[in-house]
Amino acid sequence: MPSELLLILLLVAGAHSLELKVEELPAETLKELVLIHSNKQVAENCTNHKPGTIPQFLLFNRDHRETPIVLSSSNLDQVLPEKETVVLIPGWLTSHDTPFFKEMRDAYLERYDCNLIIVDWSKIALLPYTYIHCEVPSIGLRAAKFLCQLSRTVELELNQMHVVGYSFGAQIAGYLGRYVRLQCDQEIGRITALDAAGPLYESAAANKSLTKTDALFVDVIHTTSSFGMWKNCGKVDFHPNCEWRPQPGCRDPSPTDKSAPVADTLCSSLRSVEYMTESIQSTQLIAVSCSLCSRYCHPDIITEVYTFMGEECRTIPKPAKNFMIRTRDTRPYGQGMLPYE
Repeated sequence: MPSELLLILLLVAGAHSLELKVEELPAETLKELVLIHSNKQVAENCTNHKPGTIPQFLLFNRDHRETPIVLSSSNLDQVLPEKETVVLIPGWLTSHDTPFFKEMRDAYLERYDCNLIIVDWSKIALLPYTYIHCEVPSIGLRAAKFLCQLSRTVELELNQMHVVGYSFGAQIAGYLGRYVRLQCDQEIGRITALDAAGPLYESAAANKSLTKTDALFVDVIHTTSSFGMWKNCGKVDFHPNCEWRPQPGCRDPSPTDKSAPVADTLCSSLRSVEYMTESIQSTQLIAVSCSLCSRYCHPDIITEVYTFMGEECRTIPKPAKNFMIRTRDTRPYGQGMLPYE
């Protein structure tokens, strides 16, 4: 475990990570942030790594909107199997207390009377990217074991579960899906990946990166080509604003500008979270098929297909599986059918 962990825990206790300025990040984390932001490679080194992160599982519901129930083997009956279950997994430099995720949590609880479970691994969220990359398989395995135990205890059907992961959270979701299959011979119903972590995963083997087979249905929202995966990896892939440029309304300042807030540097990546939250509340995020995305971002003509991006995308809108969408630069981002008229 890096020696900076104590400092990081103090930082997390004192402020939301996205409220920090870039210069307040640990030195190694900042170094890797600069490399990734510049589309430069970071070096994988998990050979002697000993995973040690034990995630917590936090239950929110309409009776516990602000203060969660910390789930353990002794209180799994707090999860009610007759209700929908949504699992949220935050990503690098974020946590469940990050405003972006609080908004998503609140949106889900407003729309559904559901079990909302957070996989909380935030104690290491400010550590270097390459360190967390080595922890991801272990976190995914622990989460899978927990969900299998939960399924057995309260007879919860995992094939009805929706897992939403951002950044590393999307890669954890992929491991979770693969391990659930091995641990308890079940399938996760749906994984939604929000700007799934790309560096070290883009060219990884299928069993080490998110793929379309990790759940019964996998939909992916790509908003960057630096922090996120560029290649298609879902059964349905969405490319808002053609992904490789800053998302509308974002500047994405370089982390070499050390006075910039972390949230500004991650703006385009975090747009994926904002788009997902808006999709829970609205049906205006309408995408059009783009058969050649992500190599060539141009809407199909004559054979175009339209579908919802985000929460309402529940099946493959055949015959298309790749989509693009134009958004506004401020909320509400969705424009309905306006861009296609």
